[in-house]
Amino acid sequence: MIKHIKGVFIAVIIVICFHSSGLALTNEEVFSQFQFNFITPGARATGLGGAFIGLADDATAVESNPAGLTQLYDAEVSIEYKYITYTAEQIYENFPPPGSDYAGDITKRKFDDSVQSIPFVSVAFPYKRFVFSLYRQELVNYKSSYRTSQAPIAIPGYSYFDGAWFYPIDASTDLTVTNYGIGIGVQPIEGFSVAVSPRWSEMEMQSRSERYRASSDFTDYFPYITDFSEDQIVNQTEINDNDGEFSVNAGLMWRLKWLEEKFHIPRASIGGVYRSGPKFKVTEFFSRAFIPDTWSELSDLT
Repeated sequence: MIKHIKGVFIAVIIVICFHSSGLALTNEEVFSQFQFNFITPGARATGLGGAFIGLADDATAVESNPAGLTQLYDAEVSIEYKYITYTAEQIYENFPPPGSDYAGDITKRKFDDSVQSIPFVSVAFPYKRFVFSLYRQELVNYKSSYRTSQAPIAIPGYSYFDGAWFYPIDASTDLTVTNYGIGIGVQPIEGFSVAVSPRWSEMEMQSRSERYRASSDFTDYFPYITDFSEDQIVNQTEINDNDGEFSVNAGLMWRLKWLEEKFHIPRASIGGVYRSGPKFKVTEFFSRAFIPDTWSELSDLT
């Protein structure tokens, strides 16, 4: 019994240690509400969350825990459809109150974008103590776009004439990360399985942020608003790039039959997963037009 307890303890430590993390830093407005949505393939896996790592008994296991594929007795195909809506809340405007030169409270607005696709397809072929799998997975499929009001957005508490404001923005981003991989698993001894899943990850990204200077159109609160025409662009940033890299997903699974027999549990198993995430590099282009330094210069332009 003590030996079994030691084994369980070691397996738990392995599960805790096998993790990965990601870091990112940007000050682009279009990325301020960026949403990663790493949903585990399969409805059952999503419902169970991380608990599926210890179960992993269908064709989606090649991503959740490839060691679970050894539990399949027949060939299995898994296909998934996804429809998801992304909502980004962005700063929209803050016109000064009537009769005041100072900016009012910032108003935010929600912008919705939707994505529908076939994010996961896999085929698994068991053979004796081995199992082989092929799969394609959309790890990320994200879209977002928004446009502020036509007037510059002033920092609350400051006057527009203090120059403490931001240009109106029209921005969008479209990012996809797709994995293409194979899974190979084996059950060397009864109840214990190990597997590895090497994969090729492809990233494609299109993103743009355009900032516009004011025009001479007049409103009640602010006389300099943009019409978002091309000749009103002050500066713009653009990403149109792709990259690829190999990564690996490995797992193990241990069926605790002694625990099932002792406590009459229908099924008891634990699993561990190691994932090495890919790293991508993209190039961002920045172009700058003439930026007026004072309101008199801006008036001369309109």
